[in-house]
Amino acid sequence: MRSISRPILLLAAGLGLSGCDMTYPTSYSGAGGGNASLVAGFDSDLNVNSSLVEASAAPPNYLIPLPGTANISGATLSQFFPGSNGAGGCVSVYGSVVDPGNGSYPSALLQILLHAGGNTPYDAKFFTGVQFYFRTSPDDNAGVRSFSIPLTTTEPSPRGTCVNPGCYDHFGVNLTSTSGNWQLVSNNFTSLARAGWGSAITPTSMTGENLEKFVMLQWQEGNNNVAGTITVDFQVDEIRFF
Repeated sequence: MRSISRPILLLAAGLGLSGCDMTYPTSYSGAGGGNASLVAGFDSDLNVNSSLVEASAAPPNYLIPLPGTANISGATLSQFFPGSNGAGGCVSVYGSVVDPGNGSYPSALLQILLHAGGNTPYDAKFFTGVQFYFRTSPDDNAGVRSFSIPLTTTEPSPRGTCVNPGCYDHFGVNLTSTSGNWQLVSNNFTSLARAGWGSAITPTSMTGENLEKFVMLQWQEGNNNVAGTITVDFQVDEIRFF
C-alpha cells in the first residue's frame, strides 16, 4: 500500500497541552519533576507541554527550549470533551476528504510540531517509544489511517533536508478504526517502519542519529487514491514518550 504522506498546504493553529504527572528519572526530570515525558495532554488547552524534556536541551532539567504548536490541513481542529480518561479534554479532527483517484492522495492531517515553528529538530534520545490514545468516531470511514514521525531527512524544506522526489516516506505505523472506543497505541521507535518508496537514509531504522531528527508527530487519514468522499472524525489524547 502506498503511503498517504503527501505534500499538503498547512493551516497553523496554536495548541497548548498539559496532563498528569508521572515518575521519571530525576537526572532529566521536567520542571518540578512533573510531565517530563508528556508531549500533549489537552486537558486545559492545546499547547505542547513546556515540561517535556529533550536530550540536547540544557542540563540539569533538559527542558524543551520553546514548545511547538500544531498544524491542521483538510479538516477542522478543536478541543473536545471529555478526553480519554473521561475527564479533561482531547484534540479532535473532523472534516471530509474528496479523493479524485488521480494519484494526488489528498488527506486530513494533524501535526504536532515539537519545536516552535517546526524548523528545529527535536532530540528524542532519552526515550525508546511513543504512545497515545486514539479514537475514531462511528462516522469516520477513512480508507487508510496512519501515525508517523517525520524526520529532517524525510521531510523537505523548510523543516527538513529531503529533496523531492522521495520525501514524505516517514517512519510510522498504520492505524485502524476503533468504532467509537478509546484505544491505547504504544510503539517502540524501533517498531516504526518506512514504506520503502522514499529516498534512502542512514540508519535505515528508527535508531541512532534518527532519534535526534524528529520534526513532528503526525496523524493522517485519507482514502489511498480510491475515488470518493470520506468522513474524517478522530480524536487523539495523552501523547507521551516513554
